[in-house]
Order: sequence, then C-alpha cells, then structure tokens
Amino acid sequence: MKPISYRVFFGMALVSVLLSINIVQLFAGFGQSYPQSPISLIITMPVIGIAVVLATLPIRRYRNAVENYSSGQRPERPNPFYALRALVLSRATALAGTIFAGWHLGALIWLVVFSVAPIGPVTLTSIALLGSIAMLAGGLIGQSNCKTPRDSDGEGLA
Repeated sequence: MKPISYRVFFGMALVSVLLSINIVQLFAGFGQSYPQSPISLIITMPVIGIAVVLATLPIRRYRNAVENYSSGQRPERPNPFYALRALVLSRATALAGTIFAGWHLGALIWLVVFSVAPIGPVTLTSIALLGSIAMLAGGLIGQSNCKTPRDSDGEGLA
C-alpha cells in the first residue's frame, strides 16, 4: 500500500481550518460561548498517537530483522491481520490528527484575529493544537513502521 499523499493531509487541514473559523464565527454571531475542546480530548489525542506507535513496533522490528537477515533461522512473521489492522489504525489516526489540528489551528486563528482573546481559551486551544499534532505525528510514524521490508537489492518484498 502506498502512503497517504501529503496533498491529502494539506487539503484536509485547509478545509478544517476554514470550517473551524466559520463555525466559531457563527457561534460568536449567535451569542454562544466559544466551542472549546475538553481536557479529556486534549489528553487523549497524544495518548492515541503513542498507542499507535507502540502498536506498530512489532512490525517495525520484523522489518528490521528481515532487512538484516543473512543466514540461519528466518525471523518470525507478525500476524498479517494484526499488521493490516495496525496500518489502518495508523492511517486513520493520521487523518483524524490532521482534522483536529486544522480545527484547533482555525480556532486559534479566530481567537487571535477576531476576538479579544482571553488567555484561557488561547492557552487551552494552543495545547490542544500541540496534542493534535502529536496525534498526527504518531499516525505518520505508525504508517512508516508498517512499510514492507526491503530485500538485499533494495526492492520491496511482496
């Protein structure tokens, strides 16, 4: 499977930034309070990124063992169903991290440009942006951990 294109990540982030700015402005226009992410979400996003990286480590260890294999007993393969699930989870985590990062970046832009910007929402939104970037990074690292091993010629193994 080919990795997800960075154009997809950029496009999804751009769309979610624009939606975020518009939705927060709509909330303010109707006199509603600023839609702030709860602390539980802010804590959960980096934890999910770390969990995805940890889930893909056995696949990376297998890939490194196969690439360094020369003779003797061949390294034991991980369960292919587990490997596929780990890959799908890492891709979904990367895409969700992109959407969350775009949302929080748009909300932060709105706070800085259009509001009086009390320090509380700016700080919490900035921390949420960092958490979503950590989730995105965990998904991308997990996706790169799930690559197929290279043989001695540099070609990808099937």
